[in-house]
Amino acid sequence: MAENGTLYFGNEDGAFHALDIGTRQVLWTFAASGAIETRPVLTDGKIIFNVGNSLYILNAVTGEPIHTLTYPSTHSERVSDDDFAFNDSQVAVTDGVAYFAALNGDLVAVDILSGEIIWTLVAPLEGLVSSGVSYYAGKLYFIGFPGNLYAVDIHTGQTLFETQIRNMAFKPMAIYDGMMYIGGRNMRFYCIDAASGEVIWRSHSQNPGTWFSGGSVIIGSSVFTGTADENRITVFDKDSGEFERSYPALGFVYTPLLSHGNNVIALTTNIFAALDDPRLTAERRIPRSQAFSIDTENHTKIWLASLDTTVVSAPIIYQDILYFGSDSGRVYSIDLDIS
Repeated sequence: MAENGTLYFGNEDGAFHALDIGTRQVLWTFAASGAIETRPVLTDGKIIFNVGNSLYILNAVTGEPIHTLTYPSTHSERVSDDDFAFNDSQVAVTDGVAYFAALNGDLVAVDILSGEIIWTLVAPLEGLVSSGVSYYAGKLYFIGFPGNLYAVDIHTGQTLFETQIRNMAFKPMAIYDGMMYIGGRNMRFYCIDAASGEVIWRSHSQNPGTWFSGGSVIIGSSVFTGTADENRITVFDKDSGEFERSYPALGFVYTPLLSHGNNVIALTTNIFAALDDPRLTAERRIPRSQAFSIDTENHTKIWLASLDTTVVSAPIIYQDILYFGSDSGRVYSIDLDIS
């Protein structure tokens, strides 16, 4: 994330950095307990992020730790069984409280000032919350194991509703005008009423065998979402769920999509080239990624940047500049006004 001319980010070495955007100088670095795979939140002069079962609250100016809390979860495995994905859940922050899911699926509410746990919601079934925790209108939303959507009262920690969708999502859900837009591994994409949990519609892409991996954004009357195996950006009517169109993405869309005016910004990668797969040719083993923008009114690609590296970090836009990290250890920036 970026604020006040400073870029804040963590990496898989467990180092969290504050970088002056103007000078490109590192202002401070903090060493966490493990690889940092979640996006930070900046609030009231504090940087907040989680690593596995641990929550960190740092001074945004100095990087000094204010509070570090480790939840006594019954699970400590951060990496999936196939050594492919981290199971960390994105933290949500509102009204002086940070909410995150431990590795066993328990939801934890932490007072930011004191660093103490306010309440805990024990998971009905132990399992990861890979969707992250989202906040909207006094409720917390997350997808717990084995794939049900939960809504929780932020004050009491009580479950308000549970909607069975049998879907494991891997990006925080988009919430727009009281509707939640969720896609995941069951090859379905959902629109769900945030107040009641009612499923308004469910759809799938042109290829019903793909899964929705790249989060979603709303532009006009359409919802745009990224797919993995299909290597496309799929577009649905946000009110009816009717399939509208799709755009080729040149690779796997694992990172969240972004909107910039009427344009969609996407990052793709041939991430499997980094795996030791004997079926891959030498050419396909070379890590490559693309960043590009789509004009949603004219349905054309405006610009494309190719990179010889793997990009799976979540991008951000700050003052009309796109920032994202990479496996090469570099942070890239693209000026969206002149691209």
